[in-house]
Amino acid sequence: MTTNLKQKYFLKLSLEWDSVFLSNSPDKRRLLREAFDRLVDEVELSAKDMNHLFDAVADELLGYGPLTSVLADNDICEIFVADPQHVFAIRQGRLEECAVRFDDANHVLRILDRIRLEVEGLRHGQSDIPLAGTLELPNGVRLDYLLRSSDGTPVVVIRKMSR
Repeated sequence: MTTNLKQKYFLKLSLEWDSVFLSNSPDKRRLLREAFDRLVDEVELSAKDMNHLFDAVADELLGYGPLTSVLADNDICEIFVADPQHVFAIRQGRLEECAVRFDDANHVLRILDRIRLEVEGLRHGQSDIPLAGTLELPNGVRLDYLLRSSDGTPVVVIRKMSR
């Protein structure tokens, strides 16, 4: 699956289904899948690749992009985004590089902005991302970030508290 396909369907679905994504409907994922299936009729992929593409698009629209699967992994206690291509995690006491990647620095910023807006209860466009900050998510996750002054690329550290 290519990043271009993910971006193409992310954009199409985000424009078509904006009101669904903003709602609190428990059926968001099902509604998204129905819309996705209608849009991808022309794409020839295996069922496995199609499901993988859908999961990637759904994570972008409904979750935290590439971080969604890493955050869901209960064996991981800390996540470090060094740059878009280098994401590390501490799993059972050992540092390891994750298979997830961001498309670019703007992709990291978009996910960081979504988390920040969700936590702070703001809407897109209400304020810019500060150069550094700490966010406390309702599920006990603490996110610290810093935008590098040289290029604005975010460095992110996420700590998942023990349950």
